[in-house]
Amino acid sequence: MVAKVTIEDVRSAVGEVGGDPSATNSAIIREKLGRGSMSTIQGHLYALRKEVENEEALDESIEVPGAPKDVLEPVWNAAWLSARLMFLQRMDSLNRENSQLRFELRVTQEDRDTLLEEVRSLEFDVEKISAGAESSIAALEKQCASYLSDISTMEARLDEAHKLNSQISSVVENALLQAGLNKPSEANNISGGNDGEDEIDK
Repeated sequence: MVAKVTIEDVRSAVGEVGGDPSATNSAIIREKLGRGSMSTIQGHLYALRKEVENEEALDESIEVPGAPKDVLEPVWNAAWLSARLMFLQRMDSLNRENSQLRFELRVTQEDRDTLLEEVRSLEFDVEKISAGAESSIAALEKQCASYLSDISTMEARLDEAHKLNSQISSVVENALLQAGLNKPSEANNISGGNDGEDEIDK
C-alpha cells in the first residue's frame, strides 16, 4: 500500500523547488513526490503558506498605540507587544489545527471513497459468483431432469418387455396344451429332439 503524503513530505519537496510554498503548486509537488492526491498536497501547501504568512506577520514592525501616560509608555509597549505576539502565536496554532483537521477530513473522505469502491467490487464479485452458482445449479437440474426422463423411458421399456414376456409365455403354454404336453419334461424331450426318437425306436 502506498504511504500517504504528509506535510513534512510536502515541506521537503517545496524546499527542493525553491522553498517558497506560494511560488509552486500541487502539480509540481505531485510530480516531485511521485504519489499522493492533488487535494491532499494542496491542503499541505495551504498550511505551509499560512505558516509563512504568520512568520512574516510576526516579523513586521508593529505600530504601537500611544500609552496612557509617558511614564508608563515602556511598560505599555512591552505588554502590548507581548499580547500581540501571544495573539499571533495563538492564531498560528489555530490555523495549524484547522489545516490539520481539514487534512484529516480529506483523508477520511478518501479512505471512505476507497472503501466504497472495494465494497462495490466485492458486490460485483458476489453477483458474478451467484450468477455462476445459479448457472451451475440450472445445468445440474437440467441434467437430473434428463436422467429422470431416461429412467422413465427405461422403466416403460421394461414394462413392455415384461408384457411381451408374459404374452410369449402364454403362447408357449397354449401351444404345449394343444400338443398334449402338460409336463415340462415332455416339452424338454421335444426340444431335445433325437433323445425322444431313440427311445421310441427301442
